[in-house]
Amino acid sequence: MINTDHQLQLIKKGMDAYIIFQSTEILTNTELEVIDRILNINFNSENQENTELKQYIFKMYPGNAKIKVLINGKVTSFDIHY
Repeated sequence: MINTDHQLQLIKKGMDAYIIFQSTEILTNTELEVIDRILNINFNSENQENTELKQYIFKMYPGNAKIKVLINGKVTSFDIHY
């Protein structure tokens, strides 16, 4: 269940994982990099005139890798749901 009160969520269902990033900013690009079994995901976003909340949903297959998310270069914690 997606919670609109949390900017960044991880929802796990079996071996699948969904990352939900919510923001009033527009997502301009996403960078992925694996270093020492850590999947680094960097979401880059920009302000825009429209202040409507947008949801970006990514289906992941992380296996046993750890996931670290950065928003505009800043490490951000998850709200996690199983």
